[in-house]
Amino acid sequence: MSVVYFGDSNFLGSTSNRVTIYSPRTTLTLSSTPNPSTLGQAVTLKALLEIAGGPPESQPTGSVRFSEAGRVLGGGVLSGDQATLVTTALTVGIHTILAEYNGDAIWPAASATSTYTVMAVVTMTPTVTPTRTAFGQSVTLTVNVGATIPPGFAAPTGDVTFTLPGYTLFAPPISLGTAPLTSGAATLTLTTLPVGTQTVTARYSGDTTWTASSCVFPVTIEQTSTTSTVSLTPAGGQLLLTGSVVAAAPASAPPTGSVNFTDSTTLRIVGTADLSQGAATLSIPADSVSSVLGRPIAAVYSGDKNFQTSTSAPLPTIFNAASPSATTLAPESITSLFGVAPLSGDSIASTPLPTSLSGVNVKITDQAGNSRQTPLDGVFGSSGQINLAIPAGTVAGLAGVTVALPGGTTIQTATAIANVAPGVFTANAMGEGPYAGQQIYVRPDGAQTVSNSYLIDGAAGGFVPNPIRLDDSGSSVYLVLYGTGIRGAATVTATINGIIVPVLYHGAQDGLPGLDQINLGPLPAGLAGAGTVTIALTADGKQANRVTAAIQ
Repeated sequence: MSVVYFGDSNFLGSTSNRVTIYSPRTTLTLSSTPNPSTLGQAVTLKALLEIAGGPPESQPTGSVRFSEAGRVLGGGVLSGDQATLVTTALTVGIHTILAEYNGDAIWPAASATSTYTVMAVVTMTPTVTPTRTAFGQSVTLTVNVGATIPPGFAAPTGDVTFTLPGYTLFAPPISLGTAPLTSGAATLTLTTLPVGTQTVTARYSGDTTWTASSCVFPVTIEQTSTTSTVSLTPAGGQLLLTGSVVAAAPASAPPTGSVNFTDSTTLRIVGTADLSQGAATLSIPADSVSSVLGRPIAAVYSGDKNFQTSTSAPLPTIFNAASPSATTLAPESITSLFGVAPLSGDSIASTPLPTSLSGVNVKITDQAGNSRQTPLDGVFGSSGQINLAIPAGTVAGLAGVTVALPGGTTIQTATAIANVAPGVFTANAMGEGPYAGQQIYVRPDGAQTVSNSYLIDGAAGGFVPNPIRLDDSGSSVYLVLYGTGIRGAATVTATINGIIVPVLYHGAQDGLPGLDQINLGPLPAGLAGAGTVTIALTADGKQANRVTAAIQ
């Protein structure tokens, strides 16, 4: 295109061959910093105006208005190619911000939108009380939901839901419960968490201001401790071993699993029974009672996933006081219980023997159902021993023994009763070695000399027989032995090294309830020089423990 200028009275005409035509264009972009932001945080909205197609020397002027859904947030005057607005007025959520440039004489209007997110961030702080918890005990889960609250906004409200992971990979979470926020804290008390370290998720629901959030924290539940006890009771000609297992309070569910009944001395397992409602019972048939009577049987609980193992105190052993290997007892015989705890102090009774001593009493219930309190001779806390006498009239057969202890606890065990159960006392009180008694020398004129049946030999480290003199002095020698469980026998016989010795007397000795006396003699002259000899006593055909003497 050409342009012709015709001139005027002062200027000559001219012709131009080029004309520039401008087409101004504007493009607006919008950004925000930071994005996302937290509630109440200052946000800078920046509108950047790009221009094209206009006179090179022309720069855009005017302002940019920022708004959201028709609500004006503010404006900014262009400075160079950008306008900014700093605001804290945005609420929680996703916002679509509109920036509008109003244009000027050269540059046209333009607009742009941008998405912007405001988050109301909370902090979740969990606590577990108590920090160590056993199964069945209460554990309190507390989550504090806190936030920096700008002016004009309320504190977080809503609920917190507590869950555990599902039992399998894709199983849904297991709900433990939901608690409302009160003064910024949600609290849930539980007694059903399983044993182990559990991963608890606490999820805050959010509200109209504050966004939902969650936290994960461990809760460790330990096995609950248990206490086991054991009892031995007769029933229908059999013995019942019962192991009872009690969980520490406040556990409400009973322990499960099994109980081994174990001989504490030999570690031999007598048998095993499953727990039902906290008790495991094993029946011992009549032909096997000897494996249990007089043995320190303990109940050993195996534990389960929720409860710890435990072992009971063993049953006390019950013996003929003269012969600790004899577990069958006779009416009016002296009996010792060993391994009894707890006992208080050492007490020796005087006659007549009481039925209660140092907070202890013992009851015998015989096979006919008769229950009698036993006379007590001594209670020894230092050795865990109780000495007593089986009541007269106790019927032969299996009998229950109930020991009431100081503090109110009881022990139930059992023994076997026979009309005759002979035992001979020895110097060491262990039923072996030199007998405990006297030697009586009777001269032809009737004069008597009495000496003890044993001596204490420090070099030998214990008791030794006092040598019996069978010589030519003309004296007859008699032996006095002491025992128990013999007085009910119709016939008592004795031998020394297999040689029959007359039994002059057997029966009760008046010095102590339950004590029996056996007089033997005169000793045959043929035993002279025999050295250490064995004395064997039988009562109604039942063998007593063998004891020794020494004959010169």
